[in-house]
Amino acid sequence: MSGNTLAGADREQRVSLRADPDLVDDFDDWADEHHGSRSAGLRALMRRATGDDRTWSTPRQPPTEELLSDAYRRLVDVARATGSQSGYIRESTARRVCAGGKAGLSKDDARDRLLRPLVERGYLRRVGNVHGDTSYQILGWDDAE
Repeated sequence: MSGNTLAGADREQRVSLRADPDLVDDFDDWADEHHGSRSAGLRALMRRATGDDRTWSTPRQPPTEELLSDAYRRLVDVARATGSQSGYIRESTARRVCAGGKAGLSKDDARDRLLRPLVERGYLRRVGNVHGDTSYQILGWDDAE
Protein backbone atom coordinates (compact mmCIF):
# COMPACT_ATOMS: atom_id res chain seq x y z
CA MET A 1 0.00 0.00 0.00
CA SER A 2 1.29 3.44 -0.79
CA GLY A 3 -0.04 6.96 -0.50
CA ASN A 4 1.15 10.45 -1.27
CA THR A 5 1.75 12.78 1.63
CA LEU A 6 2.89 15.87 -0.28
CA ALA A 7 1.35 17.59 -3.26
CA GLY A 8 2.96 18.33 -6.61
CA ALA A 9 6.69 18.08 -7.20
CA ASP A 10 7.40 17.79 -3.46
CA ARG A 11 5.57 14.46 -3.21
CA GLU A 12 6.63 11.62 -0.93
CA GLN A 13 5.25 8.13 -1.05
CA ARG A 14 4.36 5.86 1.87
CA VAL A 15 5.87 2.36 1.66
CA SER A 16 4.73 -0.61 3.75
CA LEU A 17 5.85 -4.22 3.84
CA ARG A 18 5.42 -7.44 5.75
CA ALA A 19 8.45 -8.98 7.45
CA ASP A 20 9.34 -11.52 10.10
CA PRO A 21 8.85 -9.93 13.56
CA ASP A 22 12.37 -10.91 14.68
CA LEU A 23 13.86 -9.27 11.59
CA VAL A 24 11.83 -6.13 12.27
CA ASP A 25 13.00 -6.05 15.90
CA ASP A 26 16.64 -6.44 14.87
CA PHE A 27 16.27 -3.78 12.19
CA ASP A 28 14.59 -1.39 14.65
CA ASP A 29 17.53 -1.80 17.05
CA TRP A 30 19.99 -1.03 14.24
CA ALA A 31 17.92 1.88 12.87
CA ASP A 32 17.47 3.45 16.32
CA GLU A 33 21.19 3.29 16.97
CA HIS A 34 22.35 4.55 13.57
CA HIS A 35 19.51 6.77 12.31
CA GLY A 36 17.17 7.47 15.22
CA SER A 37 14.09 5.73 13.81
CA ARG A 38 12.87 2.95 11.54
CA SER A 39 11.72 5.41 8.87
CA ALA A 40 15.01 7.30 8.84
CA GLY A 41 16.91 4.00 8.59
CA LEU A 42 14.79 2.79 5.68
CA ARG A 43 15.19 6.12 3.87
CA ALA A 44 18.97 5.98 4.36
CA LEU A 45 19.14 2.44 2.96
CA MET A 46 16.95 3.40 0.00
CA ARG A 47 19.19 6.39 -0.78
CA ARG A 48 22.29 4.20 -0.54
CA ALA A 49 20.76 1.50 -2.77
CA THR A 50 19.75 4.00 -5.45
CA GLY A 51 22.85 6.19 -5.29
CA ASP A 52 20.78 9.23 -4.25
CA ASP A 53 23.16 11.81 -2.86
CA ARG A 54 20.76 13.82 -0.74
CA THR A 55 21.82 17.45 -0.57
CA TRP A 56 19.44 18.75 2.10
CA SER A 57 19.67 18.41 5.87
CA THR A 58 15.97 18.71 6.67
CA PRO A 59 13.43 15.94 7.35
CA ARG A 60 11.91 16.42 3.90
CA GLN A 61 13.19 17.95 0.71
CA PRO A 62 12.53 21.70 1.05
CA PRO A 63 9.97 23.39 -1.21
CA THR A 64 11.23 24.74 -4.50
CA GLU A 65 9.98 28.30 -3.85
CA GLU A 66 12.72 30.36 -2.22
CA LEU A 67 10.60 32.00 0.50
CA LEU A 68 8.93 28.73 1.55
CA SER A 69 12.26 26.88 1.46
CA ASP A 70 13.94 29.54 3.61
CA ALA A 71 11.06 29.49 6.13
CA TYR A 72 11.07 25.68 6.30
CA ARG A 73 14.83 25.53 6.87
CA ARG A 74 14.63 28.21 9.56
CA LEU A 75 11.89 26.29 11.39
CA VAL A 76 13.93 23.08 11.28
CA ASP A 77 17.01 24.94 12.58
CA VAL A 78 15.04 26.39 15.51
CA ALA A 79 13.51 23.00 16.38
CA ARG A 80 17.00 21.47 16.41
CA ALA A 81 18.50 24.34 18.41
CA THR A 82 15.81 24.01 21.07
CA GLY A 83 16.32 20.25 21.31
CA SER A 84 12.83 19.36 20.13
CA GLN A 85 12.46 15.58 20.17
CA SER A 86 9.34 15.57 17.99
CA GLY A 87 9.67 18.68 15.82
CA TYR A 88 7.17 20.88 17.69
CA ILE A 89 7.44 24.68 17.57
CA ARG A 90 5.01 27.09 19.24
CA GLU A 91 3.04 29.23 16.83
CA SER A 92 4.40 32.45 18.32
CA THR A 93 7.96 31.19 17.78
CA ALA A 94 7.20 29.97 14.25
CA ARG A 95 5.69 33.33 13.30
CA ARG A 96 8.67 35.22 14.76
CA VAL A 97 11.20 32.95 13.04
CA CYS A 98 9.47 33.26 9.65
CA ALA A 99 8.79 37.02 9.90
CA GLY A 100 11.27 39.38 8.34
CA GLY A 101 13.50 37.25 6.19
CA LYS A 102 14.08 37.98 2.54
CA ALA A 103 10.56 39.36 1.98
CA GLY A 104 10.40 41.45 5.18
CA LEU A 105 7.09 39.87 6.20
CA SER A 106 5.15 40.77 9.34
CA LYS A 107 4.25 37.99 11.78
CA ASP A 108 0.68 37.91 10.44
CA ASP A 109 1.91 37.78 6.84
CA ALA A 110 4.38 35.04 7.77
CA ARG A 111 1.49 32.94 9.07
CA ASP A 112 -0.62 33.52 5.96
CA ARG A 113 2.09 33.43 3.27
CA LEU A 114 4.53 30.88 4.73
CA LEU A 115 3.16 28.76 7.58
CA ARG A 116 -0.25 28.09 6.01
CA PRO A 117 1.24 26.96 2.65
CA LEU A 118 3.76 24.74 4.50
CA VAL A 119 0.81 23.09 6.29
CA GLU A 120 -1.16 22.69 3.05
CA ARG A 121 1.83 21.08 1.30
CA GLY A 122 2.48 18.58 4.09
CA TYR A 123 5.63 20.06 5.65
CA LEU A 124 3.96 21.12 8.91
CA ARG A 125 0.95 20.05 10.94
CA ARG A 126 -0.93 22.67 12.95
CA VAL A 127 -1.83 21.30 16.39
CA GLY A 128 -3.45 22.64 19.54
CA ASN A 129 -3.09 21.69 23.16
CA VAL A 130 -5.38 21.60 26.18
CA HIS A 131 -4.39 25.16 27.11
CA GLY A 132 -5.63 26.54 23.79
CA ASP A 133 -2.16 27.25 22.44
CA THR A 134 -1.28 26.44 18.85
CA SER A 135 1.94 24.79 17.72
CA TYR A 136 3.32 23.41 14.49
CA GLN A 137 4.90 19.99 14.12
CA ILE A 138 7.51 19.49 11.42
CA LEU A 139 6.37 16.41 9.53
CA GLY A 140 8.97 13.77 8.79
CA TRP A 141 10.67 14.53 12.11
CA ASP A 142 11.26 11.21 13.85
CA ASP A 143 8.37 9.45 12.14
CA ALA A 144 5.86 12.31 12.38
CA GLU A 145 3.73 11.64 9.33
